[in-house]
Amino acid sequence: MVSAEGWTRGGPMSRLEVWDSERAFERARVAYRFVAANFPDEADLEVLAPYTAAAHEAERAGDWPAYEDALRGLMRTARAEAMRRKAGAA
Repeated sequence: MVSAEGWTRGGPMSRLEVWDSERAFERARVAYRFVAANFPDEADLEVLAPYTAAAHEAERAGDWPAYEDALRGLMRTARAEAMRRKAGAA
């Protein structure tokens, strides 16, 4: 199943998909653009490291659900850090 954003929702057959480098590049481009737009400049980049590492591991394994989950985690972390900074500034 594909969500409104075009992200694949993992199902029992999703691990059998053939790795598509162009699709992977597009997903990463969207995720890192989001991070660049939302992650505070003064925030510690180390909070993003586990998600970047997980995306690389999933890419090497050809595991789409894990790859997309890692990129989603990257975006969620960037958003959470931005919200945390915004709440602290208020």
